[in-house]
Amino acid sequence: MSDTKVRFYKRPLFVLLSTLAIGMLIGAAVTGAIVSNRLNLIRSMGQTDGFTAVMTDVISPVSEEQEKQISPIIISAGRDIEKLVDTSRTAISERFGRMKTDLAPHLSEQQIKTLEEREMLARQRYQLRRQ
Repeated sequence: MSDTKVRFYKRPLFVLLSTLAIGMLIGAAVTGAIVSNRLNLIRSMGQTDGFTAVMTDVISPVSEEQEKQISPIIISAGRDIEKLVDTSRTAISERFGRMKTDLAPHLSEQQIKTLEEREMLARQRYQLRRQ
């Protein structure tokens, strides 16, 4: 009799745990997709085309005439923002280089190598995002 009770509870427990696991996987996938989409949107705001598309979508011009009037303004702002983003990246890169130079006398060879590997990895990720 005891064996029958154990079998009776195993199947519903298995179904419940399986459903929970599947729900967690679906939830993680959906969350990942949403976060990825939003990050891509944020990244695109640093480029002229992305900025123009997002701002045009946000403003939602009510006519072609209005779109013709605001489009040059948005494109100009997008170009300026892209230049600012590139300038800030250059400034960050230069500052990181100065930091490495200042740190070098205080770090071991392994620490310097780790820092350089991390920098290379960051540059590769940046290049992949720009494509």
